[in-house]
Amino acid sequence: MNLFSLGQTTSFATRLVAGGLVGFGYLIALAPGAIAASVGSCLEDSSAFGFVPESKVARNTVHAYPQVVWRLPENQAENLQIRVTDFSGQELYFWDYPLSHDPAAESHNFGLMSLQVPRTMAVTPLAVDETQTWEMTLVCDLGDRRQDLVINQEITRIALDDDSEGQLKAASKLEQIEFYQNNGLSHDALSLFLEWASQQPPESEVMVQQQWLDLEQKMGILK
Repeated sequence: MNLFSLGQTTSFATRLVAGGLVGFGYLIALAPGAIAASVGSCLEDSSAFGFVPESKVARNTVHAYPQVVWRLPENQAENLQIRVTDFSGQELYFWDYPLSHDPAAESHNFGLMSLQVPRTMAVTPLAVDETQTWEMTLVCDLGDRRQDLVINQEITRIALDDDSEGQLKAASKLEQIEFYQNNGLSHDALSLFLEWASQQPPESEVMVQQQWLDLEQKMGILK
């Protein structure tokens, strides 16, 4: 399991994908994308807590172990809980992360975080035409769970035809990102962009920033 936030560091590429909470590793009962809280809040704008790109319907992916990206601005929450369930509601994965609110550790540029459940955890891979539900719970007060902020997103795996598979194998990462965008796979486009950005040297900051702005414009990533 790997989790990262977009930390403020010396290069834009590093800021996008490095450092934040536990260090960089390769990434990845409401309506999808909805948020709920009963009383109070540990987040000034609860609507700012959400999956990226936002969607009220299931997101498609071509990957057996999809990477999920979400927005988490400054907050006073105590914990972040992540639960993944399969199409039948069976829990595949649960993780509870205490939030330290250390500015040095958790400062971030866009407030984006990402997670991909690693294959080493023996989690059942997402099969073609099946759906997983990812639920994020921001625990404002462990003593009063009525204040929880909850979001969820469904992710469905689809299969590519042989021609598309061949195109992807022959393409560069930037070309693959464009392919995903053009074929309605914005979830995979963003995930691959984050991977690509992490591999760029500091001197490529301007190029990475331009690619990010282009992706933001096309996908409406940021509010």
